[in-house]
Amino acid sequence: MAGSNNDMNVLHAFPLFNDILQGKAPDMSYVVNGNEYKYGYYPGDGIYPEFATFVKSFSFPVDEKRKLFKLAQESERKDAERAFGVLKQRCHIIKHPTRTWDRAKLTTVLTACVILHNMIIEEEGRAICSYTGNDVLNPPAVIQVGSSTYFSRVLEIQNREKHHNLWHDLTEHIWGRQLQWGNGDGDKKDEGNDYDENADDDDEADEDDDKE
Repeated sequence: MAGSNNDMNVLHAFPLFNDILQGKAPDMSYVVNGNEYKYGYYPGDGIYPEFATFVKSFSFPVDEKRKLFKLAQESERKDAERAFGVLKQRCHIIKHPTRTWDRAKLTTVLTACVILHNMIIEEEGRAICSYTGNDVLNPPAVIQVGSSTYFSRVLEIQNREKHHNLWHDLTEHIWGRQLQWGNGDGDKKDEGNDYDENADDDDEADEDDDKE
């Protein structure tokens, strides 16, 4: 109904996890902070449930680690929103009303726009991954809806403990990476930006040059 499309209603009506549940999604396993995870995740705000496939921010970060994670998570969410903005700017068909279209046509149009956008990025030499025409994608075995494997994946996605473990591991990973890039002192980080202990010296040297 009009006016009822809040985030949770859209989530429950949207087939977001169907490919994962039916085994159609590509392998998205990864290791963070020494622990392996099977499925990718989406950055979201506090309204979303504590699923293993959602990573939310800290509402009230109490230490530097959580403050840094909050900055990184919110930055990723802004990147995702900007990506849709770029698509709408480049492919104006996405900006037009589509209430008279069916779901299959909407999927085809959006997929075509994403493919065209990626082709443009690749042609400009700004692609972040590469592939060749000889690459073979082996389709995974499809899992039947209602089978034991299907429901086991439902439980894995809705695993609250896994959600909190991923939350913790990502926080530690981002903090450790910041220490590695900086000088090893987390107290000297400036709101998530890389700290350069020689920056002040460089500024003073520039001022001396200007005076000379």
